[in-house]
Amino acid sequence: MKIVKDYDNAFSANLAKGLLESSGIHAYVYNDNIGYITGLSNKSLLSIRLGVDDADYENALEILNTSSIENEANLNSEAANSELEEDNS
Repeated sequence: MKIVKDYDNAFSANLAKGLLESSGIHAYVYNDNIGYITGLSNKSLLSIRLGVDDADYENALEILNTSSIENEANLNSEAANSELEEDNS
């Protein structure tokens, strides 16, 4: 098992998982409920990890790096983080 990418929210991680699975790669999301379990709400302390089997690692990276869905999720995540930072200022 190798970690392909870390995410700051479960939505983006699961979106990427679905993208990989639609390409025939079994993917696993770890720590997607960690905020609920620990009571943490600070996204910078939480890391939601997307893992794949060792044999699928290179293909998974290529799929995620070339996907418009993955790029859109990153943009949405960055925008949400920016809004949170502005609200906390």
